[in-house]
Amino acid sequence: MSISEVVDVKRKIFEFQKGVHKHLEIMAAAYLKKTDIPIEECELIVETLPDKIVYRFQRRITPQKER
Repeated sequence: MSISEVVDVKRKIFEFQKGVHKHLEIMAAAYLKKTDIPIEECELIVETLPDKIVYRFQRRITPQKER
């Protein structure tokens, strides 16, 4: 593989990652707005299946503070 091919592949990977990042930001904003969950209580769950990757958000289970 030539240097220009390697650079092209790396550029495509970077553009893909940037697109996923932007999509996740939009999903997170919509989820937080719809549920009124504070941002510090929200977590991203990534599930890797044989034929796809599933991203979802949920409320983080936080330990109860001791009194």
